[in-house]
Amino acid sequence: MKARILTLMMLALAVAFAGLTTATAHADPIDAPAQVQALFDLLNNADDFEAAFAALTPAEQAAVAKYSAVAEVQTVVENEVDSTGDLLMSSPGGCATHTVTKIGKDWLGGTLYKFKSKTRFCFDWTYITNDPHWNVTGTVHSSGWIYVGVQWSSESGGEGYTYHHDSVQGYFKHCLPDPIGCQIHRYPAIDKSQYGDATMDP
Repeated sequence: MKARILTLMMLALAVAFAGLTTATAHADPIDAPAQVQALFDLLNNADDFEAAFAALTPAEQAAVAKYSAVAEVQTVVENEVDSTGDLLMSSPGGCATHTVTKIGKDWLGGTLYKFKSKTRFCFDWTYITNDPHWNVTGTVHSSGWIYVGVQWSSESGGEGYTYHHDSVQGYFKHCLPDPIGCQIHRYPAIDKSQYGDATMDP
């Protein structure tokens, strides 16, 4: 009889331990890149982002929140001078486009947002010869990210000057359904200059 009771107790402990192990496995954080990427793909392709997020387990929701943080910001510079002569100062001048883009990347290398400042200007090899056309855009490339807009901007120089300088700061935030909410905020800034000799910085 004692042996039977002991056997039943051991079986009960084994069942309890198995249940605890299973619960712990479900509670473990999700860190495998393939798993996290699959969650991002699911949310990015969902017709209803909030409903899709609500259907995730707490561990999956925590992984999405964790890996949505910005791991790095890449800066891409694109300078293009129109082919209006041989650029050996034998032509009266030309025009150029100066573009700088800040790209927020997540921990898996995926693109979260892009903040772009683009300036079109003309020159005579000494002075800026037009009122430069300056355009700023912000785009998001991952679910939960929102482009709020431009925080501030300024410019100086321009037509009749040897330079044109423009600066701008944007605002992006990442928001998930409650109880997580909007916990990530980023403010990429771009500062660049154009000159009458057709050079650009950066």
